[in-house]
Amino acid sequence: FNLALCWNPAIANTCFDRLKSVILQHRALATPPRRNGKGGPSLTSFEAFALGALTKAIAVLATYPLTRIKTILQVGKSQVDADSHNDGRRPLALQLLRKSYTGLGSQLFKAVLQSALMFAAKERIE
Repeated sequence: FNLALCWNPAIANTCFDRLKSVILQHRALATPPRRNGKGGPSLTSFEAFALGALTKAIAVLATYPLTRIKTILQVGKSQVDADSHNDGRRPLALQLLRKSYTGLGSQLFKAVLQSALMFAAKERIE
């Protein structure tokens, strides 16, 4: 599981770098080159913040079920058995999918805000 959990920052950083390069290439085509060749296009702090938030949200949505499964396994099977019951109204697969995303809201808020601030500061420094 630990190797799979390394995918979260890898997905976020890869998506950020790829989307940033697409944005900067588009911006470079839209603006004429400078005479001295320095000071090419760059992201504003807000753009870096928004792009960092988007890419971290993608990463968290993709890897959250693995994080949740790891937490459930650490808690122990007896606790999971007590919490899991089939209410009969929904198919079991839908219930399992829903339970795998339990608690996503708070984790998404924390991770997205933290990553967005980090990417905005990083872009400001560079």
